[in-house]
Amino acid sequence: MKRIEMNVPDLFSLTSNDTTVSSKRFLPTKPTLTGVLSINFLKLKHTGNLKTIQDYLCSFESQSVPVQAGQTPPLLQYFGTLLTRGKLNAFESLELSRLVVNQNKKNLLENWLAEDKLECSEELGDLVKVGYTPDYLFLLQTILRADPQRNLIREATAFLLDVLKPNLPEHAFLQTKTAKEYCEQLGVDSCIKLFEQFKSYEGLYFFLGSYLSSSEDPDIHFKYIEAAAKTGQIKEVERVTRESNFYDAEKTKNFLMEAKLPDARPLINVCDRFGFVPDLTHYLYTNNMLRYIEGYVQKVEVNPGNAPLVVGQLLDDECPEDFIKGLILSVRSLLPVEPLVEECEKRNRLRLLTQFLEHLNSAFSGNFNLQNLLILTAIKADASRVMDYINRLDNFDGPAVGEVAVEAQLYEEAFAIFKKFNLNVQAVNVLLDNIRSIERAVEFAFRVEEDAVWSQVAKAQLREGLVSDAIESFIRADDATQFLDVIRAAEDGNVYHDLVRYLLMVRQKSKEPKVDSELIYAYAKIDRLSDIEEFILMPNVANLQNVGDRLYDEALYEAAKIIYAFISNWAKLAVTLVKLKQFQGAVDAARKANSSKTWKEVCFACVDAEEFRLAQMCGLNIIVQVDDLEEVSDYYQNRGCFNELISLMESGLGLERAHMGIFTELGVLYARYRPEKLMEHIKLFSTRLNIPKLIRACDEQQHWKELTYLYIQYDEFDNAATTIMNHSPEAWDHMQFKDVAVKVANVELYYKAVHFYLQEHPDLINDLLHAGFLHLIKPYMVAVQSNNVWAVNEALNEIYVEEEDYDRLRESIDLHDNFDQIGLAQKVEKHELLEMRRIAAYIYKKAGRWKQSIALSKKDNLYKDAMETCSQSGDRELSEELLVYFIEQGKKECFASCLFVCYDLIRPDVALELAWMHNMIDFAFPYLLQFIREYSSKVDDLVKDKIEALSEVKAKEREEKDMVAQQNMYAQLLPLALPAPPMPGMGGAGMGGGYGPPPMGGMGMPPMPQFGMPPMGSY
Repeated sequence: MKRIEMNVPDLFSLTSNDTTVSSKRFLPTKPTLTGVLSINFLKLKHTGNLKTIQDYLCSFESQSVPVQAGQTPPLLQYFGTLLTRGKLNAFESLELSRLVVNQNKKNLLENWLAEDKLECSEELGDLVKVGYTPDYLFLLQTILRADPQRNLIREATAFLLDVLKPNLPEHAFLQTKTAKEYCEQLGVDSCIKLFEQFKSYEGLYFFLGSYLSSSEDPDIHFKYIEAAAKTGQIKEVERVTRESNFYDAEKTKNFLMEAKLPDARPLINVCDRFGFVPDLTHYLYTNNMLRYIEGYVQKVEVNPGNAPLVVGQLLDDECPEDFIKGLILSVRSLLPVEPLVEECEKRNRLRLLTQFLEHLNSAFSGNFNLQNLLILTAIKADASRVMDYINRLDNFDGPAVGEVAVEAQLYEEAFAIFKKFNLNVQAVNVLLDNIRSIERAVEFAFRVEEDAVWSQVAKAQLREGLVSDAIESFIRADDATQFLDVIRAAEDGNVYHDLVRYLLMVRQKSKEPKVDSELIYAYAKIDRLSDIEEFILMPNVANLQNVGDRLYDEALYEAAKIIYAFISNWAKLAVTLVKLKQFQGAVDAARKANSSKTWKEVCFACVDAEEFRLAQMCGLNIIVQVDDLEEVSDYYQNRGCFNELISLMESGLGLERAHMGIFTELGVLYARYRPEKLMEHIKLFSTRLNIPKLIRACDEQQHWKELTYLYIQYDEFDNAATTIMNHSPEAWDHMQFKDVAVKVANVELYYKAVHFYLQEHPDLINDLLHAGFLHLIKPYMVAVQSNNVWAVNEALNEIYVEEEDYDRLRESIDLHDNFDQIGLAQKVEKHELLEMRRIAAYIYKKAGRWKQSIALSKKDNLYKDAMETCSQSGDRELSEELLVYFIEQGKKECFASCLFVCYDLIRPDVALELAWMHNMIDFAFPYLLQFIREYSSKVDDLVKDKIEALSEVKAKEREEKDMVAQQNMYAQLLPLALPAPPMPGMGGAGMGGGYGPPPMGGMGMPPMPQFGMPPMGSY
């Protein structure tokens, strides 16, 4: 078939629902179903039978013609052919326009209409909605500019709202303008929700377009992309995904994949920019958009560097190998080789690259990287060709390729690579670690004679337990680095002769304490003691202490003795000599060490060896330590050496550092093994004994007499009395018991003691009672105390003092006074209890010895008692002295209290003077207020009494005046001729001069004037 070539750039940019146009050039090379259909259709068109053409087109569309990768769909091939030949008829124009409108590429229609390629029809007009739409915005702007004075912006907006109520798609731009009018009031998010609620994506597209350039909000950018995609603005989607840096890449990618736009460039932009290349590849492949995959990796302006990722994803999607190989070969030099190899290697598909790499190597012969890749690919994909490549190629990275061969378990090939590049260490490591042939490794080491190779061989021999061979190899390698492993292996294998040779070599290279220490140990193991003595005299860095301890632990005592003696470690030397049965030397060394631990070790060893003289020499240095005494005693006793232990303790009594433990332990030993010496020892050293411990020993051994004596010395009189009564045949002594009985604390023991004497010693019962058993009759004395008998009162008061029952004692003093009060006060005034001393002050107060009572109260800081005593004494001098005492002691509060308690005794001028002189006016002020109040009341009472007295005098005088006035009135009423009868007591001398009123002075009345009422006296 003749090759047909047509250039239809506009038409081949279209896509169908199930395929993608893969090339702008249609190149059919053999008869196909599509070609046959196209030729037949051209024949029908040439005949002009329109109905047949329509039927043919319908059948053509209904056939499901499979589209192979890289080919154009049949329908588009047909229309492309027609457009190159001329103008389409009405039916063809309508069918092609449907395809264009479905993919929102109306610009193609405009171009074809301009070129007169389409035949217009009413159906075509309805399809593309060609018609007139009023430009409301332009009209309103024109009106406003024509009459700007009216400023009818709100009216215009209201008009637009009425116009836009139908919510038609062609109103989207005006809706956007209206939304912007109220955006500031509603907010951008609310406007977006309104657009989305009514699914007005065109309005949302125009609305967000005005904010896109000034916003960095990822949500606005995404919403804009979404609206543009849903309104068919594919070019705008492509531009924003390419230029914007603010949208959410993951979210946008997912949306574009779900939207399945006919143009994949927006998705390519997102995935390429934000690293979603595998997702992009998977999407394009599964949607049969292979043309975009080819364009993505082939074009330099896109991103051929991501071709390895594309190939890897295609492999994951199980894409045919032929397509992948073709894709790789089409990129060629633009393809990054190493990432491609890595992606294929991950999926174990390196064999795909063999042809590609050989082609590159042949093109670039001797290229270092290509040779590396060729061998590496062969290692991964075709191991049989690796050895041939190794022998033929020379310019590759031997170390790296060899390591890869090892990882691929191509050990002979790896050995050949390392050997070829003189990497002898790596080569021998392959023999040792991978091929596991020590014999071949030794042979190879003899051939190359390199220290590093011998060192590797030695390490391998050491790992395999060939210690002697390993040491020989290390010596050949002159390698001292592995001395720790060699030492460990030699000790495990007990090859100390070889180890000595190795360590002598190591010492020549480094000064390590471990090496010198191990050399001494190795000498000891092979019994070369003279070499040890010679070595330690020379300069060395051995840790001799650790070596000595190690030799001692492994029972190499002779060698340890040499070390310890050299470093003067007398303690370890002593125990070492003990192990060697050299006891005298051990004692001498212990004396130099002078440590308790060493003395014990030597002492115990001597005891075991029955060297008791040496053991005692050591023991005397141990028992002076309290903590070690019991251990020594137990050691002797556990071995039955009682006499030797007692001898040791008796010798220890005379030591300067002898302590209580020695005396006590000797007492315990006497109680167990020498009871005849126990009482003498107790009486001699009672003050230096641990009595509780010895009490336990005597109780265990049933030495009752000694036990009683110890209880008495320890002031445990109850236990002493109990022991005497329970074991009377051995422990009773009358005088001793009387002394004990009066000191017991448990009253019950008194009754037991009386019962005991009644049973065993009735003749001594009276003597016992007089010894201090008055407590037994205390209830009787309490019952008869109401008779106030001197002896009863004295006895009970004494009991109360002994029992420190101050409440009962005070009650007895208050109710019964027939006792020696001063004697009792003197007895308790120095008692240790405060309440007892307070009773002494109370007795002195009752006896009228005020000063003594006050002195005791002041001594015990009982200031309230002192104040009350002063108040009761009525002695002003004592009260003022107590006031001065409080001032001297700085007791300001007590000063104020004393002023009130002794208020009637303290003179105000004294109180004020003392307060003023000692800056205590504030504390004296309550007293002053009380004093002024009292004296004010007294003055008020005096004034009141005086006024009442004057009132009585005046009333009496008034009565007398009234009486005189009445008399005068009576006199005036009498006749003048008749003289008044003479008044009794008047003499006749007064009558000789005529008749006049008699004088009234003799009657106690004031003299009356010659005329009128007598004057009123003034008050």
